[in-house]
Amino acid sequence: MDFPITEVTATLTLVLPILAGLYSFWAESRKDGFDQEASFDLVFSGMLFSLFITLIYSVVSTRGFSFAQLNLNPFSLLFGFVLGVSFFALTKGWSVYRVLDELAISMVLGSAFWVLLTNLRVGIKPFYVIAPVLLFVIAYFLTKYRELVAKSGLLYCVVALLFCLAAGAAYKNFTADLIFIAALFTLTLVILVARIKVLYGKLKVRDHTTHNA
Repeated sequence: MDFPITEVTATLTLVLPILAGLYSFWAESRKDGFDQEASFDLVFSGMLFSLFITLIYSVVSTRGFSFAQLNLNPFSLLFGFVLGVSFFALTKGWSVYRVLDELAISMVLGSAFWVLLTNLRVGIKPFYVIAPVLLFVIAYFLTKYRELVAKSGLLYCVVALLFCLAAGAAYKNFTADLIFIAALFTLTLVILVARIKVLYGKLKVRDHTTHNA
């Protein structure tokens, strides 16, 4: 059974995963101890950066601005959101790595909805059923056992790098998508290097303390 591709179905395919991801991100941030107002500010900052990056891309690509030609590229929205929440966390003195771990779970959940809705238009096939179900299970597992899976920050890096590799393989012929996928990949590598340096520094301090004890 195939669904016709219309503006409505295309919009729902993009909007519903984003809403699911944003809700997951907000819920996880509250679980980590951020109050409700701060959680909304966190989400709002991410959305603001997302729209800003997307607006710049639309103006540059169309050499002008028009709401009718506004290109809501999902990868530019995600890249902008990562920048926004990271900037907000830094200005508030919060753990950027913990915030990004929350984002990792929302990326998995949002991807599950996106794969499911996108492939419903193609038809019911085994892979199209297994892939989103697997992503839903992973999102649930990470929500319950995030602290046991990886140290803060490393979870985001693993999820984001895998996401970029999968998206790059699926959209290798779309230049605009690859630009933001590459940007997100580069940003994630920078975060990974910074996190490894922090962990290495802590290990050196611990080792030095042990030897001097």
